[in-house]
Amino acid sequence: AKRELSCGSAVSCLDYAQSLKAVFSGEENGTVIAWDMTRGLQLAVVWCGASVNCLAYWFIAPYIRDIPHLNDGQAMSKLIPATERGTMGRTFLTGDAAFKVTVWDIETTQAKKTFHCHSHVLVLAVSPFLGLIAAGEANGRVTLWDAEVETVLHRFEGGALRSLHFTAAGEIHCLLCAESMRLISWDIDTGQFRSRNLKRTSSCSCVSSLCVLSSEGKADESGHDQLLVGDSAGLVRALP
Repeated sequence: AKRELSCGSAVSCLDYAQSLKAVFSGEENGTVIAWDMTRGLQLAVVWCGASVNCLAYWFIAPYIRDIPHLNDGQAMSKLIPATERGTMGRTFLTGDAAFKVTVWDIETTQAKKTFHCHSHVLVLAVSPFLGLIAAGEANGRVTLWDAEVETVLHRFEGGALRSLHFTAAGEIHCLLCAESMRLISWDIDTGQFRSRNLKRTSSCSCVSSLCVLSSEGKADESGHDQLLVGDSAGLVRALP
């Protein structure tokens, strides 16, 4: 190994911040450490108070557009103010075994916002351009928040959650959820969903991970995002 980072307990989740050249490690004892990978030094240490199941680095720009409106689904323009409790700046999120999602300020290592759930938070997704946070829980529920005003936009009922991702098809913004045998796509504006069966014939393998290749990277000649799905049989499939 080129470099080893010594943590205090079992590492349950990792994320990488490209702009900071830093790795975030979440541990079962509730500790999150931001590491400088070049020098192997700790940039920040946060204790969450409960076992960390998932985390995500999040840099949100000050100007946000096309936020789904809470009441009628209409898109509205929005400016994120630079308030003390605002989400603007470099932050990271943790989902833990204490039924909560927390937004942490990297520079001060203080909690800026806390979103409460109803069971263990297993997966997280953030949308830096929409100012949205999605969390998947052990009970199969997925909750979508407007992070700035701390308001629930939608709650979706799912199954055995494996992964969450935000994606877009033209002007339609969607939240993708990988379950054990299917892929669900929720329209963020309307809350409507489509289900896609991922079970292969003569196989009992379950979906274990999901990755979205953005069309901006020309992953697909058609201009649409492409999905990579990994399953318990050791296979990775590319889906349009």
